[in-house]
Amino acid sequence: MRPAGDEAFKRGNYRDAWTKYSESLDLVPNQQIAFKIYCNRAMAFVKANRFEEGLADAEKAIQLKSDFEKAFYWKAKALYGLRNFSDAALCVVEGMSDFEMLLDLVVSYSRSRAFLASPAVLAILRLQAQPG
Repeated sequence: MRPAGDEAFKRGNYRDAWTKYSESLDLVPNQQIAFKIYCNRAMAFVKANRFEEGLADAEKAIQLKSDFEKAFYWKAKALYGLRNFSDAALCVVEGMSDFEMLLDLVVSYSRSRAFLASPAVLAILRLQAQPG
C-alpha cells in the first residue's frame, strides 16, 4: 500500500495518498517502519492543507523515531499552516540539523516575517553563517 500512496502523492492526489498510507499502517507488523508511513501521511495531509492531521501524524512519527528530520520538517510545515509561527521555528531548532531542509523552509516562508524574524530561526541562520 505504501508504494500506492507514494504514486498517488506524485500525481498530486493527496486524498488517495493519505488513504493508502492509512491502509499501510493497518498492515504494518511492527513499528520499525511505521514512522515513515506516518511521516508520508503527514506530508499528504499538509499538501492538502489539512494541517491538524498533518501535525498529528508528524508528531506520531517523531514519537516513534525522535531523530527523523523529515518528520520535524513536516511538523514545522503543519505548524506554519496553522499560523503557529513561533512553534514552527522552535520545531526547526529542536529537530533539524540538515541545512538543506532548513533552507527549503526558509525559502518557502520567505514572505512570512513572523517566521523569519523568530529568534529560533535567526539563531540558526547566524550559526550557519559562521565559518568552521
